[in-house]
Order: sequence, then C-alpha cells, then structure tokens
Amino acid sequence: MRYLTIPGIELPLSRIALGTAVFSPDVYTQAAELLDAFIEQGGNCIDTAYAYGRGGSEQTLGRWLAERGNRTEVVLIGKGCHPIGDSGPRVAPEILRSDLATSLERLG
Repeated sequence: MRYLTIPGIELPLSRIALGTAVFSPDVYTQAAELLDAFIEQGGNCIDTAYAYGRGGSEQTLGRWLAERGNRTEVVLIGKGCHPIGDSGPRVAPEILRSDLATSLERLG
C-alpha cells in the first residue's frame, strides 16, 4: 500500500480509500469482512457521509470501530450537507454543525 501525508493529520493516509455508501446495519457481517480485509492490506482511509444509507453507513462503521478497537489506526473522511429527499440545498454553517454532531454520535 502506498501512503501520503496531509498536514494536520498525524497518520500517513493510504492512497486508496474505502467507500462505505452501501454499508448498513443489515449487512454488518459483510461490511465488517470488507473493512477487515481493507485494513489487512494496509488501507486506513475510510470514506463515509451523513447521508449514506440515511445514517446506516455511519452506524455500521461505528460498530465496527468499537468492536475492533482500532479508531486510532484509521482516518475517517466524513461529509455533510447532502440534500435529503426533496429537501433541496442544505448548505449552511448550522446544518453542517448539526450533520457533524449527528455523524460523530453515530460513529461513536
């Protein structure tokens, strides 16, 4: 695995990130197996978002992090302010703060 460094992030970052858009609590076993394989191959950069699976992605990832006890070994890339349903644009500081707080809670 090749790595890069980003100022402000202590860990070297794998150049390949694993996306979690299709993770959900009902496919936890398969998601955990994929995450474990990614880590075994040297990956440590995991992409998630507030809107992925209506929060299911973050819940699944949070469970995996808690069970493996490896939070200090991975770098999470999270995103917020996604439109939800027909809500239209959701880009404002207060929405981003709310999305971030919810994401952190889901991730544990």
